[in-house]
Amino acid sequence: MSRGAEMSGAAMRGVATGTEPPPVATADQRDPPWGRTRWGRPRWGPVSRRRRWRQSQILRLGAVALVAVAAWLVLSAVVPAPVDPGVPTVVMARDVSLGSTLTSADLRVERRAPDERPAGALDEVSAAIGQVLSGPVRSGEIVTSARFRGASQLVGLGPEFVAVGLPLADPLLLASLRPADTVSVLAAGTGQPLVTVARVLATDVPGSGVLASAGGTQGHLVVAVTADEARALAVGLGPSAAPGGFLVAIRG
Repeated sequence: MSRGAEMSGAAMRGVATGTEPPPVATADQRDPPWGRTRWGRPRWGPVSRRRRWRQSQILRLGAVALVAVAAWLVLSAVVPAPVDPGVPTVVMARDVSLGSTLTSADLRVERRAPDERPAGALDEVSAAIGQVLSGPVRSGEIVTSARFRGASQLVGLGPEFVAVGLPLADPLLLASLRPADTVSVLAAGTGQPLVTVARVLATDVPGSGVLASAGGTQGHLVVAVTADEARALAVGLGPSAAPGGFLVAIRG
């Protein structure tokens, strides 16, 4: 007798006796030949011990990588970024008055950020030793080439400008002038305007500075003027060197 006939007979006997036959397992309900995973999915093949070991190693490596990334993120947020040491920059080691000649004792080198260095800042002390200051400087101030007397004071003013030293009749006004101020130069006595606009480059208060030492108690002013204005000032100075000096009017 065939298996189908036996099943039909069993079913008929179940009906006759009042009991239901056991359900027949379908293809989806039967366990797959390689078993099921922990999630109930059928396996596609036998899982060897070597394969399980590889899978576990991959999971461990992934966990280690995640922990390393998390640690790096935490450290980068906590540890501050390295500070830029800056660029070697020459600064004043003490207060120095105008007209002074710089020595190594007046200078020191500090590291400053590039955005803190003005144009003309010096990198080495040797570049400033022996230079004469065109104005007073304070301790800690960055030394630039514009602070020195000489051709560097005329940089940016154009080739038509020259530097001229003038004796002044009013030393009190001279003490209030600073480099980059603009003044008008007048002839003493007549008040004739000799220069309408002159830029102050340096000042020498009476009794201090290299220019004042040559002129006694009379103060001197170094200004930038054109060549024609310099000739007019020379004519106004006269052969007797204008003992009273010039008058200046400060411009706004």
